[in-house]
Amino acid sequence: MKNKIRYITTFIITSIITTVPAWANAIMESGIFKGIMLMISDITEVTTVVAPILTGCVLGIYFIRRGMAPPEDRSNWNKSIKDAGFWGLGATCVSGLITLGTGYVSGKYT
Repeated sequence: MKNKIRYITTFIITSIITTVPAWANAIMESGIFKGIMLMISDITEVTTVVAPILTGCVLGIYFIRRGMAPPEDRSNWNKSIKDAGFWGLGATCVSGLITLGTGYVSGKYT
């Protein structure tokens, strides 16, 4: 009895594993998947352009505010400037990587 159960379980798992590429192909060819990929691609391309501009604006405001702040508050503004620069650079890099990844998935770079 145990051998029959093992045989049936192995057969079911093998049949599921061998049909996964067919399911993945059907998903990739669906209209919803293509639409989502186009939306993600458009959003990340816009973010790649907008993130450095916004980071520059925020850093400019923080530099002006640090210049107007009393000397005891400048360390707080220095921390804010470092944080804004770090997160702006991170947003730009991540959106670039997502753009690159979605391009490979959608076949833009192959």
